[in-house]
Amino acid sequence: MQKFFLLILLVLVSALAMGTNAPPVRADPVYTSFLGTAINGYDPVAYFKDGKPVEGDSAHKLEWQGATWHFKNAENKAAFAQSPETYAPQFGGYCA
Repeated sequence: MQKFFLLILLVLVSALAMGTNAPPVRADPVYTSFLGTAINGYDPVAYFKDGKPVEGDSAHKLEWQGATWHFKNAENKAAFAQSPETYAPQFGGYCA
């Protein structure tokens, strides 16, 4: 009987965890500069959209994974907020 209740509890906890709308969390930490800025303040979305590094503006910043991310405009910030795993560097920003 105890195993049955444990199984039900496990299923409920799993269902609750799957139903959250929280942004994805990475297991690896994000490398930041001394000031806590990810990728030295460059816009991670610009690497994909512009094909080159573009400095971000602190007026368009976002906190994610314990780091501050800067973006060149609100559009890039929104794209990152919707899908950070798409734009964040792999391996926490450390050189592979």
